[in-house]
Amino acid sequence: MHLIPKHPLASLESFFEDSFPSFKILPESKIGSSHLAVDIKEDKDNYIIKADFPGINKEDIQVSIDNNVLTIEAEYDESKEDKEGEKYLRQERRYGKYSRSFNLGDNVDEAKIIAEFDRGVLSLQIPKRSVAPVTRTIPIK
Repeated sequence: MHLIPKHPLASLESFFEDSFPSFKILPESKIGSSHLAVDIKEDKDNYIIKADFPGINKEDIQVSIDNNVLTIEAEYDESKEDKEGEKYLRQERRYGKYSRSFNLGDNVDEAKIIAEFDRGVLSLQIPKRSVAPVTRTIPIK
């Protein structure tokens, strides 16, 4: 599995390469997106991705896979139009789009990915495909 971050930073890249040798930082795929923070864990059988979506409804989140690339996207708009007789003096409510992509590689079972959303946290359980190592003798000519 390879991470495609919003803003590739040297320290982030070295952190993932040192901590998760199977992960590789790839170039940004969605320009103009807001940063979506994720936690990525690995156990014997799965990769687990958790992403925070505070204040976003489950219906506004899309998870898709295309050519081994898993993409998580959500659009949000907390801004409201002025009612008659009212105007904003200051507006700090957010609006925009989250987007992150992960290259899953060939060692995951895409058909068995489980997605759950609870209290603003999207959890993805991505099962690893069991691949037995191949050992063979290579003849020398």
